[in-house]
Amino acid sequence: AVVSTQSTGANLASTLLNEPPASTGQDIPIEWLDYEHINGCSNAKDLEKILKLLRSGKEGRWPDLERHCEAKLAKVHPKSKLLRIATNLLKPGALDGEERQEMNEEISDWLTSMTEKDGHLKKNKSCTSTSLPKEPVVPSTVKES
Repeated sequence: AVVSTQSTGANLASTLLNEPPASTGQDIPIEWLDYEHINGCSNAKDLEKILKLLRSGKEGRWPDLERHCEAKLAKVHPKSKLLRIATNLLKPGALDGEERQEMNEEISDWLTSMTEKDGHLKKNKSCTSTSLPKEPVVPSTVKES
């Protein structure tokens, strides 16, 4: 049997002939949901498809198989988006004293730098668009003889 979000005649034919389906779409043979297949799989896209299906719960909940697939995907493609874990942003109060001090100093330095640059820009405001010529001066192209 093939688990599919898109059913096509080609997928049905490949299933009936026991051929592996194409790696396009969301076609995943139910046989792929197996430790042996996951161990032998080195295709990151196929592992991601398997992991998505396992996480969806469409074929039931298999937490051990899901963790096994995550571990294999981490070996094959460690930067996969599916392996990212959402975390909350840290607030200054969550940092220890030394880290908070360092962060405050960096912010203070940045603020001082931006204030200085802003002052320089305001000071040099004399060169505005009104003081520039409206049309560029083009040298004459006619040669005088």
